[in-house]
Amino acid sequence: MFEPREWFRRIETSWHDKTPKKARVLFDAPVEYFPADWVAASTARGPMVAKLQRSRAHYSDGHHERTRRKVQSRDNWTVDTPDREASLRERFADTPYYDVAEQVEETSYGSRVLPVYEFKVAPRYTHPGDGPAPRGRGWERWVSEDGEQSAWRRPRTRMETVSTEKVAEIKSYVVGSDFDPSDPTTNAYATAVHEWQHRFEYSVPGITLMEREFLERRAGDERLEPIYKGRKEMGYRDDFVEHYMGKVYTGNAYEVMSMGAESLFSGHNGGLVGAHSGGKMHSDDDMRAFVLGVYGSAGRTDVDPDEVVDTLTPEQQERYFRTRDLLQSYRDEDEARLREAQERRAATPVDA
Repeated sequence: MFEPREWFRRIETSWHDKTPKKARVLFDAPVEYFPADWVAASTARGPMVAKLQRSRAHYSDGHHERTRRKVQSRDNWTVDTPDREASLRERFADTPYYDVAEQVEETSYGSRVLPVYEFKVAPRYTHPGDGPAPRGRGWERWVSEDGEQSAWRRPRTRMETVSTEKVAEIKSYVVGSDFDPSDPTTNAYATAVHEWQHRFEYSVPGITLMEREFLERRAGDERLEPIYKGRKEMGYRDDFVEHYMGKVYTGNAYEVMSMGAESLFSGHNGGLVGAHSGGKMHSDDDMRAFVLGVYGSAGRTDVDPDEVVDTLTPEQQERYFRTRDLLQSYRDEDEARLREAQERRAATPVDA
């Protein structure tokens, strides 16, 4: 019918320059577990910034990454008159705690300001100005204009955002810094597998639609229930190995495939077959079959749909056509909205 999907091939991943080496190693390690064309689709969408943190892991498709730098702390004093400028210069003159800029600056909205730079001064009883410099970097010796006072000082600093860019962000939960990022038995590795699957939800067409169909079938008439006490996260309990597998987001995202990937490739949740759990976890053959089926079918471009349909049971065929029609309705709605937007733009007069 068609060739087996290609797996276990190392596809080049794309990482943002701000991704640390250890994070790259961790997130590159499980890539070969996923269909090669999925990884290629992810790479084609552009680089991600990968991070390791002690708080909860997540994937964000629209993260705003800030680049920050250390700068000297300063206050900008408004100087709307020459007298005001002279008064401020006199106020901050001949003190080790401040340096006044030589020139007045103009802000983007037209105000004139006098920059005053701040310094940290070493205590005189510990480090008098005529003694040795304190420990640490950046200390300089300050001497008053009359030469009668001296002190050790260094600039006070703060972090300043110099640029912001929109980029996908993927994070894994880690404890400590001495773990092996390529070790597939760690929780950090399992989390990396989990978050990769969320990336594929945004990169491979059809995954979330399949998840929704699966979740609706499993849930039936069941109501959403809180997953954790005291939190707002909701999900269908059904007979999932973990309630979190039935989680529902306000947007178009689910936990079926991410929890499934974590189970299959890291052995968590008993691997969905009750393994290594001492009888505490039951098997879920239905979810396991679904996850493997998605890996074998989602995003494929080499499959003849008619040939596939002929191999399905009547119930599966009904679900297939329902899914196909739903996808087509989405496309029709998108095209209709696009036409309406084009018509509105064409009818809107353009100012000369």
